[in-house]
Amino acid sequence: MQVIYEYKIGDEIRVNKKAKAGMPNYVGKIGRVIGFISNGSFDYEVAFDQHTYGKFKEEEIDLYVGGDIMEKNYFEEKGLEIGKLVNKKQAAYGDSIGKTSKLMKVFLEGYKNEDNTYTIPEELLDHILLQVRIIDKQNRIFSNPKGDLMQENPYADTVGYSLLGMRMAEQK
Repeated sequence: MQVIYEYKIGDEIRVNKKAKAGMPNYVGKIGRVIGFISNGSFDYEVAFDQHTYGKFKEEEIDLYVGGDIMEKNYFEEKGLEIGKLVNKKQAAYGDSIGKTSKLMKVFLEGYKNEDNTYTIPEELLDHILLQVRIIDKQNRIFSNPKGDLMQENPYADTVGYSLLGMRMAEQK
């Protein structure tokens, strides 16, 4: 069976906290992959300087590019985390985007052209942005009249957006 290695010889890596049990003194150190180990419980041989070497499992090291740590599966894990949050908010508030779209079409009827495009005056743009946020908060109230399922206060948010709108109007 051929082993597929995530990192290549020459890749700069940083030892992560998963190496704490086997190589605690190396956690946080930067090194370079110098070889593969195809037997035993380690995957990589890493050099830290001319005289210091270590052996590590793949999950004990992260790619280190230009001073940035490229943690393995970082974006995959963040995507899953954000996906769970979106699921939770969709369950709590319903289809706010669809409802807001319908309302905005009603509000913008007077700006609709015969070819189904809209001609919106520039001075309306900032108002549209605030109104969409306010409508989103109103959707939270209508979706959950017994109380916000995310423990947020949509009325406080609406007041905040109204204050921002007041300041915007005064500055014009």
